[in-house]
Amino acid sequence: MDIKNICLKHYCHINNEPLKSITQLPEIEALDLAKKLRDENPCGAHSRFGSVSAFDKAFVDYYNHRKGVEKILHQRFLDLGGKPQVIAPYYFFVHDWGQFHANYIMGEINNGTAKIIEICLHDIDISHVSFVLGDSVAVVNSIVVFPT
Repeated sequence: MDIKNICLKHYCHINNEPLKSITQLPEIEALDLAKKLRDENPCGAHSRFGSVSAFDKAFVDYYNHRKGVEKILHQRFLDLGGKPQVIAPYYFFVHDWGQFHANYIMGEINNGTAKIIEICLHDIDISHVSFVLGDSVAVVNSIVVFPT
């Protein structure tokens, strides 16, 4: 496939500011934002940490785990000669992600609760981008065991 035809897709809630990562924020600010997003935009992504009583602990556990994964991925990318421009990555799919795209994302877009930001690889410096096959947290979890 020609690089001119490869596009990265960033999906987000229609009211979220695109190309922001919650892990760019300190933990308390991230938790406050997560609760605000949950309360103002109760979509699946913003409500996935459970009931209000369980939300804080579940979100903080996820946030810290994701920060650990991102640190490992960032260091590995540097070790491989990458030149990342940010520490907290922006997440994209390459093209579409099969059934997740068809069943979930398109439903959210069609009902007006999600949007897609698309960037073609030929428009960016490839040394700034790293790729993980599959979900990065799941991939790193299969390689590295984090203490609980």
